[in-house]
Amino acid sequence: MSHPTGQMELDPRSGRTEFLAAFQVFWPQDGDYNERAVAGAHYLAGRWQRMVLELPPQPKHAVLRIDPCTEPGSVQFASIRITAWDNRTGGIRLRHEKDVENLHLEDLVLVPDLRCIGMVSLGLDPKCFLAPLPSRLSGRRLRLEVWVRFDPSLETALDKLRNLARHFARQRENETRLAQQEVDLQAERERCAGLEREVQAGKGLEETSRFLRAELAHVRAELDWVRNETDRLRKENERRKLALREAESTFQFRWTLPSIFTKKKRKSGIARPEGFEFNLESPKSWNLIHDTVTLIGWCFAKSDEFIQAIRASVGDKKYEGSYGRKRFDVHKVFPNYKNSDRSGFEIEVTDLPSRFTLTIEVLDDKNAWHTLATVEGRVAPSIWGLERQPRSGDGAELRFEQVMQLSTKEQGLLQKEIRAMTMKPVVSVIMPVYNTPADYLREAIQSVRSQIYPNWQLCIADDCSTNESTLQVLKEVEKSDPRILVHRCEKNGGIAAASNAALGIATGDMVALMDHDDLISPVALLRVAQASVLSSADFVYSDEGHISPGGDFLGGIYRPAFSLAYLQSHPYIVHLIAFSARLLHDIGGFNASLTISQDYDLILRAAERARNIVHIPEILYLWRQLPTSAGHQLQEKVMQTSAGILEEHSRRIDAACDVAPGIAFNFFKRQPKIDFEKSSTAIIILTKNQAALLRRCVETLEKTLPEKLPWKIVIVDHDSTDPETVELLAEYARRHTVVPYSGSFNYAALNNFGVRHGAGDAEYLLFCNNDIELTQPGWMERLLEVMADEKVGAAAPMMLYPDGNTVQHAGVSVGLCGPAEHLGKFLVSHEDGGKRLPGYQGMMWVNREVAAITTACALFRRRAYEAVGGFNEEFQVGFNDTDLCLRIWQQDYRVVYCGETFIIHHESASRGKSFTHDPHPADSRRFFETWGWLISKGDPFYNPNLRSDSTSWESAFISDRTAKPKLRRYTSPASMFTK
Repeated sequence: MSHPTGQMELDPRSGRTEFLAAFQVFWPQDGDYNERAVAGAHYLAGRWQRMVLELPPQPKHAVLRIDPCTEPGSVQFASIRITAWDNRTGGIRLRHEKDVENLHLEDLVLVPDLRCIGMVSLGLDPKCFLAPLPSRLSGRRLRLEVWVRFDPSLETALDKLRNLARHFARQRENETRLAQQEVDLQAERERCAGLEREVQAGKGLEETSRFLRAELAHVRAELDWVRNETDRLRKENERRKLALREAESTFQFRWTLPSIFTKKKRKSGIARPEGFEFNLESPKSWNLIHDTVTLIGWCFAKSDEFIQAIRASVGDKKYEGSYGRKRFDVHKVFPNYKNSDRSGFEIEVTDLPSRFTLTIEVLDDKNAWHTLATVEGRVAPSIWGLERQPRSGDGAELRFEQVMQLSTKEQGLLQKEIRAMTMKPVVSVIMPVYNTPADYLREAIQSVRSQIYPNWQLCIADDCSTNESTLQVLKEVEKSDPRILVHRCEKNGGIAAASNAALGIATGDMVALMDHDDLISPVALLRVAQASVLSSADFVYSDEGHISPGGDFLGGIYRPAFSLAYLQSHPYIVHLIAFSARLLHDIGGFNASLTISQDYDLILRAAERARNIVHIPEILYLWRQLPTSAGHQLQEKVMQTSAGILEEHSRRIDAACDVAPGIAFNFFKRQPKIDFEKSSTAIIILTKNQAALLRRCVETLEKTLPEKLPWKIVIVDHDSTDPETVELLAEYARRHTVVPYSGSFNYAALNNFGVRHGAGDAEYLLFCNNDIELTQPGWMERLLEVMADEKVGAAAPMMLYPDGNTVQHAGVSVGLCGPAEHLGKFLVSHEDGGKRLPGYQGMMWVNREVAAITTACALFRRRAYEAVGGFNEEFQVGFNDTDLCLRIWQQDYRVVYCGETFIIHHESASRGKSFTHDPHPADSRRFFETWGWLISKGDPFYNPNLRSDSTSWESAFISDRTAKPKLRRYTSPASMFTK
C-alpha cells in the first residue's frame, strides 16, 4: 500500500527547512484497510497542531486505524477525540498515558509521558488501532479531533529511547524490590499465622488478646497493600519489558539503515540549493492577479564566496534584480555566515503570460550561475481599475462551479434540511435595473430562480430603462414565475430611489440586496433564511467572489465577523447583504438623496440599530468586475460622499469626528477630538540590564509623546546587575518612577506589580517593552483616537522589525499557527519610495477589531484592565497578553488593532527568542486548557476559509454545503467570546 510522504518547506522566520508530516485515518472496508477508505492532512513537524477530520458512518464496533506519520521520529498526542458530527458530547477520548490500553500499536513504541500519549515511530508505516467504536456512534457521521506533535529529528528519537532505557533500568530495580517484597511477604504470612495460633490458643490476658487482634488487622492491611502494589508493579514491569523488547528488536535492525532519519526531498520547485541558504518570502502564492510580480527574499553562500548578482528568467526573458539589502533578522539566525547580514534581494518581473515557469538564479564570484528555484504559476484575468498590491490566497482552490452548481447529493441533503425547518421565512431579493445588458440580466435573474430554497421573492424596479433588450427580458421573466415582481418607475431617480421602489413591493421577512449584473449561489437564500431562524438575525452578510465580465472566477474575498472599527475605516461589507424587513422599515430604507455610496450609508445606519449581526463565512455572491462600474469611474466622488456618510454616522453615535482619506481608494481615517486632560497615562516598562535598549525606548518615548498629555513612566527593574544599567536607572529615578522587583521572571506579575506600585490614578495604562523604538510622530495620538470610543478596552499599533519594512504585528489571531500568532508577520509593509502596501483587504493599515494584541506596546483603558483583575500570573511568559485581551472582550469591551500608525519592535532582543521549539510549553498547555473551546469554535475575526497555518491571510477554501451553516453572530462585544 502506498502512503503520502512528508514534505519539506522553508520556515520564513528561521530560513530552515521544516518538515510537513502526513496524518491519516483509515476505516475498515471489505475487511481490510486501503486507500479508498482514508481521510488525512499534512501538519508541521516540531509544534502542536490541531486537526479535525470528517469520517463517514461506520458499522457497529468498527476499529479505526491512525497512521500519525510516515517517518521515524517522536509522536505525541495531547488528545484524540471521536464524536458524532451532530453531537460532540460523549464518544471516545484519549488524553493520558493511562488511556493507551485503548490502543493497539504497530511499529510504534510507547514511551512514558505524564502530560500526553508519547510514542516513538520506528519505521515508515507506523499504525495505532483504536478500540472498537461504541454502539452509540455506529451508523453516524463522525468527527475526529486530534492534537498531535511529530518531531522527525534523530536526537529527539534517541532521547525518547534513552528515556525508555532508563525506565527499563528502573523496572529492573523494581524486580529486585519485588523479590525482596516477596520474602518480606512470606515472613509477614508466617508472623500472621503465628499470631492467629496465639489468638486461637487463648494465650495471655484479654488485654493481650485485644492487642494481638489489632496487630493482626494491621498486618492484614499491610499485606493487602503489599499485594496490590506488587501486582501493579508486576503489570507495569511486564508492559515496559515488552515495549523495550519491541524497541530493541526493531530499532537495532533499522538503526543500521543510513537513511533512517533522512528527510525526503521536496516535490515542489522551491528547495534549499546545495551551498546556499535561500528563502523566497514574497509572493506567497503563484496564482497572481496581475502580470507584474515583485520577488522578495534572501540568500547567501554558505562558504566565503559572495553573490555578485541575482536574476529571474521566464522563457527567454531575463530580469536582473538587486542584491545586498540589509537583513538583520537573517544574520541573527545565521550569525556565523559573514554574508548573511546583506543577503536580501528584490526582483521585478513584468509582462507575465497567463501561465509561466519562472527560474531564480544567482551569480557567484567565479562567474558561475546557480539555480535557486523553479516555480510554475498563472495570472488570472485582470480586474479593471484596481491598484496593484501584494495578495496571497486568491481562492485558487475554488472554481466557479463550486459556487454556482450543486451536485445531486447536495441537492437531496439540502432539500431534506429545508423540509425539517419549522420556520421558513420568505426572503425578498430587491434588484434595481437600468439598461442592463440582456445576457447579464438573464444570468442574474436565473441565479435567483435556481435557489434550492423555494420561499423567495424577486422584486425588480426598472428605473426607466431605454434599452429594448433590457425591457424585453423584464417582460419575459415577469410572466415566467409568480414570485418575480416587476415595478416600473415613473421617472429615472437613481439607484437609491429605484432600490426603495423595489423595497416597496417586497413582502418577505428578510430582504436581500442584489445588483442587476451579478450572481448569487444556489444556497444563498437558504443561508439567509437559516441565519434568520437560527440566530434571529436582522443584518446578514457573507463572503463573496469576483468574476470577470466573461464570467471567469477571479478569487474570493473572505471577511471577518462584524468589526465596527474596520467598517468605519473601509466599507468591507459589500455582498451578499440582507436585512430583516423590520429593521429596514425602522431605518427608513435607502437615502434617496444619494446617487452613490448608498449601500455604505444603509449598512452604517443598519449596524447602529441591528440587534443581531450575522456573518456567514461562505461565498454566496459573485460580483462581476466591470470597467463601467460607477465606483471605479467616480472614485473622487465616492471618497467625498463616503467621508460625509461617515461623519453623519459619527454624529448619530455621539462620536463626532473629522474624516480624512486613508491609504487607498475607499479607505478612511476617523479623527475624533482627544480630551488630553482626561487621558492621563502611566507607561509601564519592564527591564533587566540592556541599558542601550532601555535608553532608546525611554528617549524616543520622551520625544514623541504629546505635549498636552499627562503621562508618567514607570520602570520595573528586574534585578539589573550590569553597572551601565544600574547607573542609567539611577539617572531615570530623578525624573521617572523606578520600581525594583526581585524573584523569578514572570512577565504578567511584573506588569501587574508596575501598575500597583507606580500607575497612580492614571486613566490609561501603556504597557511597553524595553525593546520598543518610537519613530513615528503622532503614534500616541492615533491610539488615543481609537480609545475615544468608550467601548474600546485596548488598542495597539502595527509593529515592524528593525528594518522598518517587515511586519512583526498586525493584530493577534487565536488558533493561528498554534495557540495564537501575530497576523501579517513577515509581510512587507512598504514599497520602495515609502508607499504603504495595504495587505489583504487593506487589513494591515486600517483600524479593526481583533481577538487580541501584543502588549509589547499596547494601550489599555484602566477600567477594562481592572475589571478582569489585570494579567493572569499563571501565564508566566507566553500568551498572558492574549488571555488578558480575551477576558476584556468578555467584559463587553472591544480590542482594536490600530493600523494607522506603526512603531519599531526589536522583538525579544532583551531576553532572546527560540525559532526551533515552543519557548514556553507550560503556557501553551495552559492556554489550550483555558481557551481550547475558542480555538475549536474559531477566532471570529479570522475567516475559517483562510489557512490556520499562515499569518498572511492565505486562502484555504473549505466547503461543505451540506453541513450546518457556521453562523458568526454579533450582539455585543462579549457575545463574540462566550461559549
